[in-house]
Amino acid sequence: MFLKNNNVPVIDHGSLSARTVLIVALFCLSLAIQAPDVSAAASNKNEYDYRAIRIKEDRVRAGRIYYDAKMYDKAVELWEKALEIDPNDKNVTNLLNSAKKRLETKSKAAVTKEEGARLKELEAKKIEDAGLEQERQRREELVRKEEERKAKLEQVRLAEEKKPQEEPSAREAPQAEKPEELKAEEPKPEEPKAAVEEEGEPPVRTEEPAPEAVIEEDKLPPSEPEPAVTPPVSAGPEFGAKEPIVVNGDRVEYFQEKQEVVGTGNISITYKDVVLTCDRITVHLDTREGEASGNVKVTQKDAYMTGDRISYNFDTRKGSIVDGYVDAKPFYGRAQQVDKLANKEQVNMERGYFTTCNLDKPHYRVQSREVKIYLDDKVVAKHILLFAGNIPVLYMPYYVQPLNQGKTHVTVIPGESKEWGYYALTSIRYYLDDLNRGDILLDYRSKKGLGMGINHYYDTKRVGNGAVKFYYTYENYLVYRDMGEKRSKYRVQLRHRWDIEEDTAALVEFNKLSDRNFIKDYFYNEYEELGDRPDSYISVITQKTDFSTQFLLRKRFDDFNSVVERLPEYSIDIPNNRIIKDLPIYYQAKASAGYLNQTYDNTGTSSWQKDIGSVRVDVNNQLSYAARFFKALSVTPYGGIENTYYSRNKWGTTNQVRTVFNAGVDNSIKFYKIYDVETNVLGLDINKLRHIITPTANYYFTHQPTISPDNLIQFDEIDARDKQNGIRFAVENRLQTKRLEGDQMKSVDLATLIISTDYAFRLKKHSLATYYEKFKTVDLELELIPYSWAYLLSKMSINTKKYDVQTESIDLVVHRDDKWSVAIGHRYENAGTGRTNLVTFDGNYKINEKWKFRAYGRYNAEKASFEEQEYTIDRDLHCWIAELTYNIKDMGDQSVWFVMKLKAFPEYSIGLKRTYSRPRFGSTGAQ
Repeated sequence: MFLKNNNVPVIDHGSLSARTVLIVALFCLSLAIQAPDVSAAASNKNEYDYRAIRIKEDRVRAGRIYYDAKMYDKAVELWEKALEIDPNDKNVTNLLNSAKKRLETKSKAAVTKEEGARLKELEAKKIEDAGLEQERQRREELVRKEEERKAKLEQVRLAEEKKPQEEPSAREAPQAEKPEELKAEEPKPEEPKAAVEEEGEPPVRTEEPAPEAVIEEDKLPPSEPEPAVTPPVSAGPEFGAKEPIVVNGDRVEYFQEKQEVVGTGNISITYKDVVLTCDRITVHLDTREGEASGNVKVTQKDAYMTGDRISYNFDTRKGSIVDGYVDAKPFYGRAQQVDKLANKEQVNMERGYFTTCNLDKPHYRVQSREVKIYLDDKVVAKHILLFAGNIPVLYMPYYVQPLNQGKTHVTVIPGESKEWGYYALTSIRYYLDDLNRGDILLDYRSKKGLGMGINHYYDTKRVGNGAVKFYYTYENYLVYRDMGEKRSKYRVQLRHRWDIEEDTAALVEFNKLSDRNFIKDYFYNEYEELGDRPDSYISVITQKTDFSTQFLLRKRFDDFNSVVERLPEYSIDIPNNRIIKDLPIYYQAKASAGYLNQTYDNTGTSSWQKDIGSVRVDVNNQLSYAARFFKALSVTPYGGIENTYYSRNKWGTTNQVRTVFNAGVDNSIKFYKIYDVETNVLGLDINKLRHIITPTANYYFTHQPTISPDNLIQFDEIDARDKQNGIRFAVENRLQTKRLEGDQMKSVDLATLIISTDYAFRLKKHSLATYYEKFKTVDLELELIPYSWAYLLSKMSINTKKYDVQTESIDLVVHRDDKWSVAIGHRYENAGTGRTNLVTFDGNYKINEKWKFRAYGRYNAEKASFEEQEYTIDRDLHCWIAELTYNIKDMGDQSVWFVMKLKAFPEYSIGLKRTYSRPRFGSTGAQ
């Protein structure tokens, strides 16, 4: 007999005979063979199948009760058991997925600080594992790309073998018609791609899947007592005059009488460039306004706003969010109310704060009654209070921060040096409007005193833009210790540029200094880069296709400088132009006229010299003929004459005219050979080598001027014209290869070596016999670019009379992405005043994501000592960068300064770093 135990049939072996047991077993076996799987649920109408279906439905129904009660873990458990009975039930699958996402959202909100720390550790481990996996994939990708590269090279090689071999043409005058020689083509930099923030997928709908339906008002069905469920729904206006508003969500209902669309659960609306997501929304079709609530997020132009509730007009794009948060990189903000203005890229925030720190509790914030964010333009705030954490540190009645400028609003640089003592340099940026902004400087030096200034930048829109700068200090006033006489020192500077036409620009610069050492004493970086004698002038330049002109007015305002004044001077320059259509005859000319005045320093040792000036008119004409022979030999003879009028010469003689005749011929020929070499040894990626040799011999002759330069006032190179007679020899060696860029092979220069020298000779008067002859210096220039990340440039000049090196320079720059970079340079000069032998080093190393280290040094090999050393370490503090710099000079002058910079605005323009400009990657030397 059968006994029931927990609703499961069992056999009492003690009450049945063996025969009965065998018959029952065979009967059950036959049923198992004939009946389908229980999980089919409804394929046979027997008692057992109905019981399984009933159990599944009970579990589904109970799961819905738990789901509505937000007990998602119980719902997941029941629906998973329901799927064990019928795995193919898509409705239960959708319910289970939705409950899992709800459970995941709920569990995230309940994570404690301890659990958050544990999750961060797990996330860090996950990131590390992902990095190892990415490195493995990267290596596999490199191997794959190398195989593809070789395959493409083989295809290109086979295709090029079918083409006729190109022949390089001889070099000639720049204006002569000739085939273009093979040139190294620089790869175009890729345009940066806008970062797109990935949105998570919306939760799976709990309703049965339905096809997408677009409902327009003029095609709507009659109203029903119950709303029609048609996700998604398009709320389009009458006659389809405007773009429809498509509402996607878990449940979307349309009410015709009210002309409303109501959506609940994971709502997503994309309208033009605006994306709105929320938990619930009501869209009014007549006004095209939406009222959303629950996790509201509006995204537009890589910026978004979130809040509890929002009212938004999809046509005017005007919206208002209660308790809103704004993400408009690099700024983030939170306010009691956030308003998006109609048809404007502007966001207003009331009684909130903004910051560049993206944490929920930012390291710093600027709290304000009213904040206006103009997307891609600026941030304007009134009555602000700056908080560091929860501590207020600064109040300002008005604040503007442009979004397109890389300068922080407030910069404070403390430090200590031998010349300044302890110091603090402060810069506060102000912003009046879009056309006027600037910096207020307030500095204190314990050995110099108090200094203050202003840098104002303006834009007139119509007549150009520029800058006005003023700096003043009363030396030895308010100093820590009296160091000497109190005296006023100042600097005034004006710079202006006006683009009158597309080809005409006017430049104005005015500089006035209190003494010759002011820039050196207070703006040392500018002194080492630009010198201590800034210019004052007015210049109008016109650049046409066939000529260029310049009007120049230069005046001295500091009597301690020696300046050539031009009061004024007008010049015109006509480049080589063909004057006969069918003949390669070219004409070029230069002309200038003006009053020039040589002024002298009347405060120093040369104060006895009086200023001397003259009217000068200079005209220089030249003709040339560009000829070609044997397709490789270029011969370009030329001749010219220059006439110059002087109203007076050096000795006071008036109305002098000087004539200078010059002539010559430029000759060059080109040879080349191609070597069938293909290798990728050391990653050089060489696909055939092409060696080009271009020897040149240019003869030049300048006749003895009718007036010796010793009798002329030496304003510039025009007055220094003297007799010349010589030949310039040069040999250029260039090694090229071809590298695959995209789908094409392009020529790349690997190495270039140029050796040149001048052979000068003079003739005895009234005789063709050689009086004496000599070679001038031998110049060598070597450029190596074996890789895109390595560069070497070396120049050397050898004195052939003394057989020693006169000048030499070498720059080696190597870098690897943003991990590290090294620049090494050497400068040598053997001048009459002494020798200079300097070695410079500049290196950057990224220790990790948080720390960076920089080092710079300038070593004087003649003195066997360092002239300067500078070491800087950077620490990434999330939204800030802390920078500590230590500088040492050979005279024992030591400086230390500490700077805090916002990562969003890392640059500042304070003339503090007192070191030479370092050569950047690809540069030819120190700036």
